[in-house]
Amino acid sequence: MSEKNVVSLNGLQYPDSKNPYTRLWRESLGLQGVEFSVASRPQDFLLRALSPASLDLVHLHWVHPVSRNFLLGLLKFLMFQVALLFFWLRGVKIYWTVHNLLPHERQHLWLDRLNNWLVARFVTGVFVHGQSAIPLVSQTLALPESRIHCAMHGNYAGVMPSVAVTEVDVEPMPGRHFLYFGLVRPYKGVLDLLGQYAAIPLPGSLTIAGDPQGAAMRQAVEAAAAGDSRIVLHLGYLEDEDLAHLIHSADVVVLPFHEVFTSGSLVMALTMGKPVILPRVGLLSEYVDEDCAFFYQPGEVDGLAAALQRAAACDRTVLHRMGLAAAQRAQALDWFRIAEGIARVYRSG
Repeated sequence: MSEKNVVSLNGLQYPDSKNPYTRLWRESLGLQGVEFSVASRPQDFLLRALSPASLDLVHLHWVHPVSRNFLLGLLKFLMFQVALLFFWLRGVKIYWTVHNLLPHERQHLWLDRLNNWLVARFVTGVFVHGQSAIPLVSQTLALPESRIHCAMHGNYAGVMPSVAVTEVDVEPMPGRHFLYFGLVRPYKGVLDLLGQYAAIPLPGSLTIAGDPQGAAMRQAVEAAAAGDSRIVLHLGYLEDEDLAHLIHSADVVVLPFHEVFTSGSLVMALTMGKPVILPRVGLLSEYVDEDCAFFYQPGEVDGLAAALQRAAACDRTVLHRMGLAAAQRAQALDWFRIAEGIARVYRSG
């Protein structure tokens, strides 16, 4: 896109996140002449909607008013919807990236569904992270497919610090070394992974790295890992350097989701050049194939265990080749090209 065709747009992103995804998303769109400010709380979003300052567009990401307290969740919902109404009345274009059709922790399901339906009434357009999501989102949100656009999840190139060769095992220990990383929540399937791994007499190790959701989840993970010296737990927040070392040291990354639409953890594993084990759910098969993944069917009894055994049976040459294929797939998820497509939708909307 030539400089003379770049139109500067003043936009508002809601909400922000510690996830590097939103930073990479903003930076790549900045190269297309789209500059965003950020509102990370419903009250800030509402104040911006009431402000007389000019605004060309709003882009929504995670929109569910998550709260264990119903009244607080309802208040967040009302502030958010009033803000959207004011933006809409002002003629501001509203876009929404549908990361999930519903939140993973569904405290108030009817409120989440109502919120989704109302957001869909205000939007100019919707983005999804895979072509196969378009008919599903169209049907669920009662939107014409012409208003739903595919923008793949970009890679995490340059996000993680490099790891010196001397920091990684030059002579690997016997067996295969599996890694799960990410938030430890029920829908992530970590307890299933621990149970099925413990039942298989494989040499090597399984590392669980991530922050559990609450004390009960932490206790459940610790209990499931107890007595198995092959299982290593790193429960809690990890600095990027520590996580980079764990990923580099692993042979295979395991992502045993019960349900998922898209996965930043998958894209991170691909970016780091690691083969993956994962179920055929959501949009995951649009990002990987058997050239870099060991698939199993969700709900299949011992399906995860079988995938672990297939991966363990591969020699390191095969796993290295799969890692190279994973890195190639990540390279194709180029933020600049993704942002070009998003900006094109903005300017045609």
